Amino acid sequence: MDVVSFILNNGETWLQYATKLNIIKESKENLSDLRLQALADLRIKTYLNDVADYHSILVRNHKDPDLPIHKLLFLLDIGFDADVSEIRIATGKIMKNKDGNGVYKSLTNIPKHFGGSGEDIFGWCLCDAPLLLYALLRAGIDYEKHLKQGVDYLVSFHKASGFPCTVSQELGKFRGPGRKDDCCPYASLIMLKLLSAIPEYCKAEITITTAMNILSLWENSLERHPYMFYFVLSHIRANLECLY
Repeated sequence: MDVVSFILNNGETWLQYATKLNIIKESKENLSDLRLQALADLRIKTYLNDVADYHSILVRNHKDPDLPIHKLLFLLDIGFDADVSEIRIATGKIMKNKDGNGVYKSLTNIPKHFGGSGEDIFGWCLCDAPLLLYALLRAGIDYEKHLKQGVDYLVSFHKASGFPCTVSQELGKFRGPGRKDDCCPYASLIMLKLLSAIPEYCKAEITITTAMNILSLWENSLERHPYMFYFVLSHIRANLECLY
């Protein structure tokens, strides 16, 4: 029995729904009953409640799986969208906090000894802002009207080696534990994820250059690991599909 058949015969409802929608490419209309069953799953309902209460957790550690942005992206990857009220609420809360450059902000707290104010404040880092833009894009938010300005602004930070550790003015002098001139591998990776989902950037030189820089870091991970990041190849491949 192949993997897809195994999932369809034995998988949980949300996984069956994601497989039929994203792999088999069945229409949402034909999957309406399965979709309702998936939405009724207790774990999915928990995730939906968590994303609806979007700013309930301060962004202190960007790899924390409990952050609402990661749960929102998981739900969007499964195949749920803004037709689900909790996702619509989450995207609305994200869009209420945008700076003058079109970049959406997260609620965070940077201690004074790390260069911040020590207070809860809305701001953005280049290691979270691309994910917010990506989530809004996946949720069907109009790109030209609500996203393009922010994407273009983040793109402007690109350097030859990739994307550096960058923060909004609200976060003061904070930056990650690395040399100022190094690229931030994680920021570069999620910028690649964002750019690869946008037609005008998908095969642009900046996207290809970023991908090649990340691959170079992976190939030389034991010798070069700026900001103390080491790479796993599967994470890189997942963001390079549009280049082939």
